[in-house]
Amino acid sequence: MSVTKRITLNTVAIYSRSILSAGLTLFSSRWVLEALGVSDFGLFSLVGSIIMAIIFFNAIMSTSASRHFSFSIGKEIENETNKWFNTALSIHIIIPLILIILGYPIGIYLIENIFKVPLEKVGNSILIFQISLIAAYISMISVPFVAMYIAKQRFVELAVIGFIQSVLIFFAAYSLLILPGDKLILHATLTASIQITIFSIQIWRAKVSFPECRIQFSEWFNKQRSFELISFAFWNLIGNFGHLVRSQGLVFVTNMFFGTKGNAAFGISHQLSNQTSSLTNSLSSSITPEIIRNEGMGNRVNAIKLAFQATKLGIYLILILTIPLLIETSYVLNLWLTSVPEHSVILCQLMIVVFLLEKTTMSHMALLQAANKIAKPQLSLGIIFSLTIVVAIIMIKMNIGIESIGWSVVISMGISRVFLVYWTKIFLDVSVLIWLKEILLPYVIIVFVLLGISFSLSIITHPSFGRFVSNIFINFIITTILCWVMMFSKAEKSFIKKWIQK
Repeated sequence: MSVTKRITLNTVAIYSRSILSAGLTLFSSRWVLEALGVSDFGLFSLVGSIIMAIIFFNAIMSTSASRHFSFSIGKEIENETNKWFNTALSIHIIIPLILIILGYPIGIYLIENIFKVPLEKVGNSILIFQISLIAAYISMISVPFVAMYIAKQRFVELAVIGFIQSVLIFFAAYSLLILPGDKLILHATLTASIQITIFSIQIWRAKVSFPECRIQFSEWFNKQRSFELISFAFWNLIGNFGHLVRSQGLVFVTNMFFGTKGNAAFGISHQLSNQTSSLTNSLSSSITPEIIRNEGMGNRVNAIKLAFQATKLGIYLILILTIPLLIETSYVLNLWLTSVPEHSVILCQLMIVVFLLEKTTMSHMALLQAANKIAKPQLSLGIIFSLTIVVAIIMIKMNIGIESIGWSVVISMGISRVFLVYWTKIFLDVSVLIWLKEILLPYVIIVFVLLGISFSLSIITHPSFGRFVSNIFINFIITTILCWVMMFSKAEKSFIKKWIQK
């Protein structure tokens, strides 16, 4: 199978799964919120943020493993990838134990002494935390196996497994409405059980499908490869730690100033943003291994070309849904949820703006990771994202309100994009002028044209499902025309035409 066909097939598979899963997840969230209530829904999000804080280092090790697997595949040296896999697996067995041993007492202390948790809910919160930790441990062990799927570009099977997970979560959410017992504990137990099942399937399938996943104890804890994996992960850690401080730290700040109801509003905004983001992350996920493989083959020119193409296609995909969603946020939330937490609308809109900003440099970090030039970029991102908390607290103290949470993220995301463009220029000589001309300028013009059209439609018609669908359809047509005329090159247009004809 050609590279183009493989990327296309992977993108279609993951994009289709993302659309189906997004729909199921949005309905699931509606039922979970209805069953738990606003306060318990916020409490579950709060406990989940502790879990994310514990497993975040192991999560970034996934990027390191996937990068080195893909790079070794590009080098085409026999058994090289298997050696990297075994080293990564040995690390992912030990690190989770250390993280849980250190993180467990901290989590308990936060729940009992720091967070604003109703006294009668403290016991349940601790139990939820314990249940979630079990699932978290299995997820951390599965990281090298999932990374091999990514490196081998077997996204179709990952998409099928991901869709099965979404279906199971969908039915689990609905069961909360009909099953007796403590809904909060039931939700945590069902969610953890589904996660453990899915991770176990991924581990088993990887073992069966990939010879590279053959266990070789002699390659465990290899000193040189362990150092390279951890070193690469360390610099990712700096950037991702800033992201952790920003995302999970804002959950804590929200709880401190606005309580669990504020957490519910912030949680809804993140769910909506994450489901929208997953649609374009499908393209990024499917093309990143190919970018790294090209770098491993010494073909940097083609790697940069692929990165720009991925960014353009990603922008096209996000604009189809995000602009109507930005304008119709209030209607969508009321359609989606039986009870919309206060301030959810403005927070959702600000998170969508963050998402739009992020996609201007969708593949820049993939290029830097492929070239192993991530130290300074990740350090700068870590500092910028960490300062989001400071900005948010300052804005809250200025009585701007809970909107401060969203605006602080918008500001940090905008600044971080500038630095990413700068670092790709310094390390990889990626032209800033070409990026401005081919991506940013057309993108900004298209966004403002689409906003004007979508906003005009919302003014002249009453809120309804018909208006929302019409908005999406009109936006799809206009987005397709504008991206075709203003963003895609002649070569890209020629490829798209040939692909459609096939």
